Amino acid sequence: SQPIKEELIKLKNEKNISITIVFEKTRISKYSAFQQLKTNNISVFLDGNKYTMHEKLIIIDNSTAILGSYNPTKNANERNDENILIIKNNPKLINESLKEFYRVVEQAKTK
Repeated sequence: SQPIKEELIKLKNEKNISITIVFEKTRISKYSAFQQLKTNNISVFLDGNKYTMHEKLIIIDNSTAILGSYNPTKNANERNDENILIIKNNPKLINESLKEFYRVVEQAKTK
């Protein structure tokens, strides 16, 4: 998603917000934002899963989790049947989401 990529770069460059993203390694292409985000000093990693990483999880300010099948792409917006769940103000679910996110990040860092 061009608008999401641009907003992430803006948040990093203008507000120095810490951003960490794990990409599915088999989905990196000329359309992927991976290299542009990396060039803008955003922490990006390729997943360490030996199979396809089908997990989509976004955590904002340790208080909101966004998860589901939705990929932030033009096809997801215009063609696919996707689902997305936004969880706010539920510390237990946010904590579980954070644990999963950090597990995936650590796995990616070791690959």
